[in-house]
Amino acid sequence: MKLTGNKKILLFCKQLIVERRYALQEQLRQEGEPAMALHLASAVLFQHYTNCMLHAPGRCVPQIIRFLKDKLPMEHYDKLNNFVTLVIKQLSGNEDSAVKNGDDHEQTEEQEEKTTATQLEEGLEDTKRIALEIKKFKEES
Repeated sequence: MKLTGNKKILLFCKQLIVERRYALQEQLRQEGEPAMALHLASAVLFQHYTNCMLHAPGRCVPQIIRFLKDKLPMEHYDKLNNFVTLVIKQLSGNEDSAVKNGDDHEQTEEQEEKTTATQLEEGLEDTKRIALEIKKFKEES
């Protein structure tokens, strides 16, 4: 079977998409930073549900997750949306803690950071699982 120019391009594009998804999944498996893991997970999910590659800055992750709302099971969307909130809280907390001073604020912030950190650890595994086990969830639906 001889491939024409258009078919070669289509096959190349399909191969490129598969390789990109595999690379993103491998990065996600290795990632321990919540913000980066969320970014990678949103790219994997977007590519899976739209069959389009996505390159977007981290500040676009909440919009990507909202875009996927109708495509994801509601439970997964809720977990991802909650994780987005925690990541934003962590990132904005890091900036705020350098500005604030005072013993009361520091103690309260430490307690809040611990609970946020604990929730981020738990949410990190859920986020990875949602993005890495897409096919299983899709078949169940």
